[in-house]
Amino acid sequence: MEILVTATVCGIFCYLIGRLTNAKSENYFCWSNLKGSYRRIRDNILKGWNDSDIWSLDHSIAVYCLPRLRLLKEKKHGIPAEIELTDEQSKEIIDSKLLDKEKQDYHFQLQQENWNAILDKMIFSMECIVNDNEDIEQPDPEDCLVKHVFNPISDKPEFLSFDLEGDPENIKKYNEKMNEYSNELKAREEVIQEGLQLFATYFRGLWD
Repeated sequence: MEILVTATVCGIFCYLIGRLTNAKSENYFCWSNLKGSYRRIRDNILKGWNDSDIWSLDHSIAVYCLPRLRLLKEKKHGIPAEIELTDEQSKEIIDSKLLDKEKQDYHFQLQQENWNAILDKMIFSMECIVNDNEDIEQPDPEDCLVKHVFNPISDKPEFLSFDLEGDPENIKKYNEKMNEYSNELKAREEVIQEGLQLFATYFRGLWD
């Protein structure tokens, strides 16, 4: 009885500490492994991270960067020197009838807008990684009145393949939806990579 009470108290402690340190409960806390849960919480308090962070390091880095990028966009006072105007923006300033001081101010305003657009792309990439593209809904075979039938691959019995079972028209409909889903993911991945490339390009410019 004492062991059960102790385990319960330790579990609740780990869970609460995990919540206070913004820990993801599925990564930090596990009833069947209280020792490991305690170790991860302890490391997070003492070091600021723990070994569960490398389970999906891309996700962990995105979780760290996302709120900080949002705050940087909101609080920033300057912009990196590398931020330039487009040819169209430059021509607009040259052709304008603004005074020199007004041109300088407008030039800086346009640079800020360009920098904000770049930060938005970085932020969106991090959001997609953190949320695992949950806004793109994966088709459910049951919605198309088909189901997966799993069968072992004969030459590699440790792996499984699946076939679709149902009306041929419903299977065709489901496959079309899956193709659309796959294309959406590919298009999204290109957007994510663009944001990550900008993050790398302007990494040294991420200052307030």
